[in-house]
Amino acid sequence: MPVTLDTGSSVSWVPPELVRMLRTEIFPTPYNKELDDAQRNAAAPLGYNSDIAYRVPKASVRPSWLKVRYTFQGENGRDVRVSGPIDPFLFTVNPVDPKEDFYEGLLYPAPRSMYIFGQNFFHSMFVSLHNLDPAKPYHGRCYVKLAPQLPEKISNFLLPGESVL
Repeated sequence: MPVTLDTGSSVSWVPPELVRMLRTEIFPTPYNKELDDAQRNAAAPLGYNSDIAYRVPKASVRPSWLKVRYTFQGENGRDVRVSGPIDPFLFTVNPVDPKEDFYEGLLYPAPRSMYIFGQNFFHSMFVSLHNLDPAKPYHGRCYVKLAPQLPEKISNFLLPGESVL
């Protein structure tokens, strides 16, 4: 499925079937079931006050143990695989109330095949977007480089005097 990398979107928009699978098979909770019964495959409303797409009980996962494996289409249709942390891509702590007993889901059902990886993707991966000059290698074709932002490695990339929250 084609996905747009969008730094202006705070969350990611994926096929509704994926969100339904997260709600009903991977993280089945009463809240997720109720939400799924009401929404089914409908796209989430595009707006600031959208409900949480799904909840992930904190007791059921250890985010540091889980990774997401992405497969992107590279040059000449070749598969490019990269793995990244599950938190903060699939879910993360509620920034307003971090003491909640659940993580907030960050993947929303997209309208009309408009799939977007938003800020939650950029917070889980180092993303380098390139638009090369035709006089340089790759003949001016645009490309993307990705590397995971693994929590245990973040301190390697801080400027002197900074700290991890």
